[in-house]
Amino acid sequence: MTRHIGSGGLAFLFLVLAVAARASDNCDVVAGAQATIKCVACHSLDTSENGVGPSLQGVYGRKIAAYEGFRYSRALRKIEGEWTAEELDKFLLKPQAYAPGTRMAFGGLQKDQERADVICFLKQQGG
Repeated sequence: MTRHIGSGGLAFLFLVLAVAARASDNCDVVAGAQATIKCVACHSLDTSENGVGPSLQGVYGRKIAAYEGFRYSRALRKIEGEWTAEELDKFLLKPQAYAPGTRMAFGGLQKDQERADVICFLKQQGG
């Protein structure tokens, strides 16, 4: 069976390869890039386009619930601050516990290292 990679998948593959050369002391950027495959069903990682969820391009350090052009739930709009490593870690562990009433249906990333790797990858993507 032959599988074809669509333009979005190809762009993501290039993105993963681009960050593979970047080193980090506390996490695995490549593992984080691979784990974010769980996110692409709803979020864009390599463009500024929103999907079911807001684009994750430049999410690290961005004000919470502030990506232009995306309509956030009231639950997230009530939260002040920025998406720091600490805030992303709490949100990615259990989105519904972090922001009760959020529309994000994802159950969370239960493994500490997987969350750390995803956050590392998102941080590397910059703003």
